[in-house]
Amino acid sequence: MPTSATANFFFIQDYGGGKDGRVWLSLSMAGKLAVVKLSESSCYKKEARYWKEIWQKEAYTIQLLDANAL
Repeated sequence: MPTSATANFFFIQDYGGGKDGRVWLSLSMAGKLAVVKLSESSCYKKEARYWKEIWQKEAYTIQLLDANAL
């Protein structure tokens, strides 16, 4: 997984959007795969916490493309 300091991603495949944002399969400049979820309205802080608590997967929030991202 890319670290929380990663600021640049290549968006590879669009998985579509819904109520909570748009989801993309992404690749960091270092070649690490990630799923990025973007939204102008959701902040994703609770969802990031749930990913860690439930799935034991590190998730973080950043600003990306003038949107909130998970």
